[in-house]
Amino acid sequence: MPRRRPVILSGGIDTWKARTWTFDSFPGTRDVSVHLEEGELFDCTELSPEGTILSKRRVEMPLRDFARELQSVTDDAPRRYLTEWPLFEFLPELAGDIDYARPNLFTREFAAPVRVYMGPAGCFTPMHYDHAHNMTAQILGSKRWVFYPPSRGKRMYPYDSEAQLAHFSRANSQTRLRDDAQFPLLRKLRGYEAIVTEGDLLYVPPGWWHHVYTLSPSLSLNFFWKSVGLLALQILMTGKRRALRQRRASNVPITREVIFAMARTVIWKSR
Repeated sequence: MPRRRPVILSGGIDTWKARTWTFDSFPGTRDVSVHLEEGELFDCTELSPEGTILSKRRVEMPLRDFARELQSVTDDAPRRYLTEWPLFEFLPELAGDIDYARPNLFTREFAAPVRVYMGPAGCFTPMHYDHAHNMTAQILGSKRWVFYPPSRGKRMYPYDSEAQLAHFSRANSQTRLRDDAQFPLLRKLRGYEAIVTEGDLLYVPPGWWHHVYTLSPSLSLNFFWKSVGLLALQILMTGKRRALRQRRASNVPITREVIFAMARTVIWKSR
């Protein structure tokens, strides 16, 4: 982590009760409905040329039905993907299944709400980077991640720095990633490939570009947390830019506990 490089901790979540989850048991004790992407993310999202989200089309269905469906998806069926779902907001009874103390790698006060990513083989997350630290716990299934260091950012064809999707590449689908005519520089880049399997904990540093392909029916939990500097920037941002930033999965709610934790961190570092 101090070197700001991605790393996989094999068996990093072996102490978690969540390791006993199955797709049938995961929905917990209550019936909830979820909104799913159908197809790749930007197939069901309308964008402006400048990189602003204009609308999103999602399919709604009960979580229990989706969990059963994704285990037997056929090749000709639509790829439905549950992304950025705030787990404990809807299923608080599962909160005790996460052991934050093992491994103790981040300050919980600086963490965004835990998010779920769940889908069948073939789901795809487009090329992007995150401003916050990212920890992904692979509970079920496996995924292939491909990484590119921050120094390659200008070759990723990003949107303008002021755009809502400034952290995404314009090559935002599997087809566009292979479009040599429109994105010739991508072909010359060599990424770092990693297969993340059940029980792995993956750390992704801020600024690292990546895209993700689901290899088998998968359930993973995402933990974003921010540095003191990034939290301070979030607090200071006003108007439209703050509204855009707060819609991201990496947003950390600014509470009194967060403010106190920031103060303790600054004081400790100044000693």
